[in-house]
Amino acid sequence: MPSEVVWTPQAQAVESSKLTEFARSVGFAADDYNALHAWSVAEPGAFWSALWDFAGVLGDKGDIALKTDPSAWMTGARFFPNGRINLAENLLRRSGDDVAVVETDEAGAARPITFDALRNAVARVANGLRAAGVAPGDRVAAVLPNRVECLVTLLATAAVGAVWTSCSPDFGAAAITGRLGQVGPKVLFACPRYRYGGKVHDVAAVIAEVAGEITGLSHLVLVGDQDGIAVPGVTAASYEDFGTPGPLAFTRVDFNDPVFILYTSGTTGAPKAIVHRVGGVVLQHVK
Repeated sequence: MPSEVVWTPQAQAVESSKLTEFARSVGFAADDYNALHAWSVAEPGAFWSALWDFAGVLGDKGDIALKTDPSAWMTGARFFPNGRINLAENLLRRSGDDVAVVETDEAGAARPITFDALRNAVARVANGLRAAGVAPGDRVAAVLPNRVECLVTLLATAAVGAVWTSCSPDFGAAAITGRLGQVGPKVLFACPRYRYGGKVHDVAAVIAEVAGEITGLSHLVLVGDQDGIAVPGVTAASYEDFGTPGPLAFTRVDFNDPVFILYTSGTTGAPKAIVHRVGGVVLQHVK
């Protein structure tokens, strides 16, 4: 069946697009997408190096864009092997009173968060992580609903060069420890209660059980009511009291270092950890 063009952008839209600007910056005509695509496949190192420059990525890309291992083909490839970068530094480059993110809930309430407020919250929590002994490569976990505090934990973890991971608070204790227990987080952010489906769900007992089973956990930070959760050998604190205000500092790590860990569903055995590297995540965001 012959293909049919169902939509064509206006000439002005093509002329003003970022793709047109990028194509011209690397020597291709705006209307020759096929040639641009072919170049990106044939010369991936040159392509991603050009995109780094075009997008203004913050960091040091080093002197090598792509290092390959002929014996391993794709799996042996390393982009920017000498690069140094930080995810939070790139996502939090803006400041001021403009709205960075809007938190909403099922009841329709909305909480706008400005760039300055977000940066200040990330700086405080990052300072708390550093004071708790979290260093690049260490893991930090969250068992939180999709609220701004969860976003802050991710950005603060990335800011210190550590690795973030999370589970939904509606998981049971075994499901959470089956995931987080694999990666041994030093700090766990969790909520004793969350609201879903018009109801408040109390998971304080689940959080206490999880915190008691994770080997190497040193700090438990509770978002909301602390609810008297106490775990032997684990320092408990409220989210509001965790960390101290101060400048927002970023620790750059290797381009190929991990930045967060997700998990498979666990339907065919134990959940498997899926590691995402910081450089690839940054490039996905900026492109």
